[in-house]
Amino acid sequence: MSTQSKLLVLLFLFCLFLFVAACDKGDDDDDSGGTADDDNDTGDDDTSPADDDDDDNDDNDTGDDDTGDDDTGDDDDDDDDDDNDDNDDNDDNDDNDTTPECDDNSDCLDTDVCNGDEYCDPDGVCQPGTPLECDDSDVCNGTETCDPTDGCQAGTPLTCDDNEYCNGVETCDPTDGCQAGTAPCDATWEYCDENSETCFTNGFTLVPSGSFTMGSPNSELGRFSNEAQHSVTLSNNIEMSAYETIQGDFATRMGWNPSYFGPNEVGADCGDNCPVEYMSWYDALAYANEYSADVGHDACYVLSNVVCRDGTNVGTDYLNCMNPTKRGITSATVALNGVTSVYDCVGYRLPTEAEWEYAVRAGSTTAFYNGGITNTLCSPLDTNLDAIGWYCGNAAATMTKGQKDPNDWDLYDMSGNVWEWNWDYYTASPAGGTDPEGAGSGTNHSVRGGSWYDLARYARSAARISIAPDSHSNNLGFRLVRTIP
Repeated sequence: MSTQSKLLVLLFLFCLFLFVAACDKGDDDDDSGGTADDDNDTGDDDTSPADDDDDDNDDNDTGDDDTGDDDTGDDDDDDDDDDNDDNDDNDDNDDNDTTPECDDNSDCLDTDVCNGDEYCDPDGVCQPGTPLECDDSDVCNGTETCDPTDGCQAGTPLTCDDNEYCNGVETCDPTDGCQAGTAPCDATWEYCDENSETCFTNGFTLVPSGSFTMGSPNSELGRFSNEAQHSVTLSNNIEMSAYETIQGDFATRMGWNPSYFGPNEVGADCGDNCPVEYMSWYDALAYANEYSADVGHDACYVLSNVVCRDGTNVGTDYLNCMNPTKRGITSATVALNGVTSVYDCVGYRLPTEAEWEYAVRAGSTTAFYNGGITNTLCSPLDTNLDAIGWYCGNAAATMTKGQKDPNDWDLYDMSGNVWEWNWDYYTASPAGGTDPEGAGSGTNHSVRGGSWYDLARYARSAARISIAPDSHSNNLGFRLVRTIP
């Protein structure tokens, strides 16, 4: 190679060196903060490399407020690749990246009252999931839902214990605590009243305590002389069966159906939903005890020296009388079980005469709970009685329960269908006052309500007659009550 050629090569290499050096110097212009590859970064005012928080490849990043940066609006520390990204920490390769703090449907912590399986919205903010199990420290706690503002909200239904009479599946009120639900509380046949949180047997209805005038005024059509008016106060809430005891229930518990209008007797079979009849007062007490046992309450009555209708003495084994051969109880010695007043019984029982009349009236003062009486006989038809009960004017036998209009306390067939046994010994002038129980002794017991066989006047609310406790009739039945603690 000639000398001239060598000089040209050296000159070329020298120029190339100068060019490379110039380019290297140009890359460092406008980057006084030490951040690499930030072209046209109008927000960085870093005073030294130490003040720049590892920001790489930030092009047109106007949102970072790294320590020492004058970027408007963002508090990003250690941001990489942050372009128009809000509230991101340690993000790399940010070129118009909108990735939130956590992925959609991921588990994140929003520091709200309720935390758990939550999700991220597009802005990267944690939102509570629902339903979410959380503890709001209210009276009721369990599976609850999370409100982003108010915190935990009670779920429904929720099992909680309010220390009230009913406990079981209840609903939770965030202010008042547990509210009883219409679900089993003490037993499968009981439910809770939402207001009082008191347990009621399925098929029973509340008869609240109160005062009333028992008997009928002298002006009432069809009245009898044994209906003198007097004031009575009943201090206990009770539950009363909405219907007269039916054949199906009696047969299930006692193993036998004595009804004349039943499947094995003389009359036409009325069916399981017709009132059981043709049983004595003692049979009714025995059934009340068996009902109490089924539900888990102590029996109200103690029956001893029990004699069946065929003359067999079975001692205390009254169920031994319940068959087609022995045909029920004809006599027994009866005592209350561990209490001195029938109102204090824990289990189911017959109503007192005062309770029965108070219940049928349901606040009314007329002959029937839906109005006055217009005809005392079978015909012409008394329209008020025809609407609420079965009597000789519209029936020739017992009828299926619940076909007529109930009273205001949802009690059916209180007027007509079958007479109903009461607890009291009969007296011509029943006592008034508070919680009367009738005479202390006697021969017959009071029955109330009239029947399918009887005149309209006997179905009046105040009508009352006496029957011997061993009587059996195809128009005589009963219904149960229980004192509510």
